[in-house]
Amino acid sequence: MQFIFSKIQLHSGHVKWNESSYSLSVTPHPLYKQPTESKDKHFMCEKECPAKKVYEDFLRIVPKVQVGEEAPEIKAQCLCPCGAIKDFDMSEYKGKFIVLLFYPLDWTFVCPTEMMGYSKLAEEMNDVQFVGISVDSVFCHKAWTEAPKEHGGVGKLSFPLVSDIKKCISMRYNMYNAADGIARRGYVIVDTKGIVRYMQVNDNGIGRNTDETKRIIEAIKFSDEHGMSAHSTGNQEKTQ
Repeated sequence: MQFIFSKIQLHSGHVKWNESSYSLSVTPHPLYKQPTESKDKHFMCEKECPAKKVYEDFLRIVPKVQVGEEAPEIKAQCLCPCGAIKDFDMSEYKGKFIVLLFYPLDWTFVCPTEMMGYSKLAEEMNDVQFVGISVDSVFCHKAWTEAPKEHGGVGKLSFPLVSDIKKCISMRYNMYNAADGIARRGYVIVDTKGIVRYMQVNDNGIGRNTDETKRIIEAIKFSDEHGMSAHSTGNQEKTQ
């Protein structure tokens, strides 16, 4: 994470998460001394690397949302379906169901088929706002959607693609793959009140089923409207 390591390189000390700015501050350890020899800087054992220690501490303290909690706000650049690059603010969609589709990267093998499938589902479920999120830049999103499908492009999509280039969104939604520095293949369903109702994560090589996503959304709606639980078979049962 470049935005972290630019601040914490060669420091080991107290780490503090800033909720309002999605950033951290580092207080150097009082006993820490700058290495004097170049070999000390470049050939540290991994377990002794102070930057790695601070990075691990940072990942532990970042608040991660759970099902039943209020969804963290999302403000970032996005590529709109029309092809324009704009600022995305999730609060503008309050009152609608929102599906946050996290995926590893543009230009990969599984992601294009998923995004095209969800684009069709978004057109079908026009009362639900779908949002794609990866760590790619908005310019990478734009190139991906404009490239021919035979060359790895995804084509025009019916929902925006958000750029989580700082990885903050993926971290807050517990969708960050720290080992690879990318988002996991998962999705989060947020209800009309802004509450996280469902979270799912797949292995990176396993695509998601749009029919199952639709079933989950409809089950949540049915439960809210009728006070009944929905089973995996699609049957409903009234709750007391």
